[in-house]
Amino acid sequence: MAGSKKLYAIGEMARICNVTTKLLRYYDANHIVSPEYKDTKTNYRYYTEKQLADILFVKELKKLDFSLQDIASLLNDRELLLMQKKLHIRLDKARTELAQAREYYDQTVDTLLRVNDIIQLKGVRSVPAEEIKEVQLVEMPVYQVVSSRHPSYWNADTIFIDRRAELYKLIEDNELQTFGSVMAVFHGDYLKQFSHKPEDLVGDLEVCMQVREAKGCTQVRKLGGVTAVSTVHVGHYRHMRPVYLHLQRWAREHGYQLADYSIEEYLCGVTMTSIPEEFVTRIYLPLVEK
Repeated sequence: MAGSKKLYAIGEMARICNVTTKLLRYYDANHIVSPEYKDTKTNYRYYTEKQLADILFVKELKKLDFSLQDIASLLNDRELLLMQKKLHIRLDKARTELAQAREYYDQTVDTLLRVNDIIQLKGVRSVPAEEIKEVQLVEMPVYQVVSSRHPSYWNADTIFIDRRAELYKLIEDNELQTFGSVMAVFHGDYLKQFSHKPEDLVGDLEVCMQVREAKGCTQVRKLGGVTAVSTVHVGHYRHMRPVYLHLQRWAREHGYQLADYSIEEYLCGVTMTSIPEEFVTRIYLPLVEK
């Protein structure tokens, strides 16, 4: 057989290279690596040492996630400059995939931490406003948020799911990396969200979410950087009016002047639970800046 050439049947080649015969037949059918020698008497086909080297080379490239097209190109032309070019392209792709994996990891950790916090906060349960003990004066940090603001229906009987969907579309269209909970800013008389008078059903409502990078998006702004009176409410939004009134009373009793807007942070909302009694909302009433 072919003089002194070392020849390998498909089963032997599969064993040496630690691959399946099915994979070798696939490479053969797709003209990646094919048996080089054919016995004219038996019509059996055999691999040579060159194909052995080729298959090991293919295995190395597969570890780097090269496409079959690139592998075939590199097998046909073992020129180092071509190899260098292909590796640079693969490296750029790997960097992108690594960044995406880090974003996925960060978002998963962020969501898990929020869920852990929510489970603890749910233990607060809803209590009458006069029994609220956890009123706090907090320093809200400066958040960079992607924001959608315009007049819309804002009655607390609803969940504003259309505005949330609008915000998500804005995030996706601008390929923004967001984290944390969705927030809403009620500009103007925020208590009107609890009124059923026709003239009070529409208000200046802004929905927003924290973002890592602006990426040139014109709807990214700064939010916060203020002192606020705050507490957590567990339950449906329609039951928050007594909580708002209690926060206002607490602020007056302590000599604080409130601004004319409120911020609600939806720690646990409709996207996490279908049970309104398990909604968890942090309410902020910012003070007038001195």
